[in-house]
Amino acid sequence: MSDNQNNTSLESQLVVIMLNFDIWSAQTKLEAKDLKLGLGGEIPPQHLAKLGTKTICNPEELRVFSKLKMRARRLCENYGRPFMGGYANPLFRYKEVELGLTQIQNLFEEAKTRFLHRFSEATESWIQENPEYADVIRRGMLTEAEVAKRFSFTFEMFKIEPIRSGGLNTAISKLASGLVGDVIDDAAQFYAEKLSGRSSILSSTKPTIQGLLVKVSGLSFLDSRMKHLEKLLELALTAYRPSVTQVSGGEFLQVMACFMILSDPEKLNDYIAGKISVIDSVNFDENSLPDTSIESQVALSVNEVDEDDDIDRYFSQITEDSDANQLPGNLDDEQF
Repeated sequence: MSDNQNNTSLESQLVVIMLNFDIWSAQTKLEAKDLKLGLGGEIPPQHLAKLGTKTICNPEELRVFSKLKMRARRLCENYGRPFMGGYANPLFRYKEVELGLTQIQNLFEEAKTRFLHRFSEATESWIQENPEYADVIRRGMLTEAEVAKRFSFTFEMFKIEPIRSGGLNTAISKLASGLVGDVIDDAAQFYAEKLSGRSSILSSTKPTIQGLLVKVSGLSFLDSRMKHLEKLLELALTAYRPSVTQVSGGEFLQVMACFMILSDPEKLNDYIAGKISVIDSVNFDENSLPDTSIESQVALSVNEVDEDDDIDRYFSQITEDSDANQLPGNLDDEQF
């Protein structure tokens, strides 16, 4: 099979996803009369004005939109990686990605409606927080309709059908190499945060490995090296026994050995070439591992909060307040 035929086959198995977000920055144009220059003059503080713009609403009010944007990006990256200005995902995954993005789109519209409902209240609250610059803020005020036009989220999904694929060959090759690099980076982070210096690991770490496996297996057609990465990740997962909250002993060594290879490009190349095995990658035995209790691991993981929890709490609050026939007021830190 020629290189062109091979890449045509590869591209036919991909879907490219484009995310289009417009999120208002809470800023408008800074006017000359907003500045008091000369003797006794002053410039508004940085949280109110910078680089030719002024802030007319507390940016914290808009934080949920940025979080939804991050959630959409992460969904696309769960199955693939950045590609040609969007994200390349395996074609067979497009339905579930489409469903996930549609759900995020609905949440975005809910958040937009809620923000617009209390826009006047939010701007007045900002003025009360900065009373000495009330006139500066009011001069830049926008109407609710103007603000509404500055929020949107749409997405497109399409297959690649090139007329000339010379550059596409290179792009697909970079996609495959980038995916291997992503796995190495993620594995190195997992090793450093969850394995290094420990003698056991919590079972709550299993979804991280499962997520890596989903991404690698979904795009395994891109590069023959992927099957070796799949094998290592699958082997690591077999160490997590059902109904066990902690992986220790030989199972822990198994996870550590797999990630010692996955996190080291040189070791990974040797493993793919058949020069080393999983057993070869571990040069110590169980008795040499540090004594790390599960209590200390719980303490280390207690602050690991998924930002999706913040969004879920945000919309949970909307539902609760809606059931009570009232809209929520200011967003506090607990909702985020």
